Amino acid sequence: MLRADKEHLERDLKRSLLLLAEKELNFFEQCLNSVGTQAALIAGFASAIIVETASDLLLEASLGIQVAWIFATVLGMVLQILCVVSAMQLSILAAGLALRGPDGSMSYALAETRKEYRNVIRLFYSGAHFHGAWV
Repeated sequence: MLRADKEHLERDLKRSLLLLAEKELNFFEQCLNSVGTQAALIAGFASAIIVETASDLLLEASLGIQVAWIFATVLGMVLQILCVVSAMQLSILAAGLALRGPDGSMSYALAETRKEYRNVIRLFYSGAHFHGAWV
């Protein structure tokens, strides 16, 4: 009887932990979708800035300013595109690993998602910094 109660409690604890981990994974997925959408929007703004800039205004500036402007704008756009791709890959692959992996894969997926989420946020803010430097 005690053994059956112990096994029942262990199953309930595992189920509770899995539900909590699922909520956390859903939270990360929502955050990644939001960050990816915002990064795509900023990358679109950067490409529009590159295409639509008045060439007379840019030609009047010195060569150093022109190179720095192009470098910052393109680098900001590339960082935002990397952020979009990383966020998309992470939201897809983390959920797949958590659902289809072996036992303990939910914990592993959450640990790796936490680490990679920091990298995605770092990419986003770096791209936003370079985008905002010349706007």
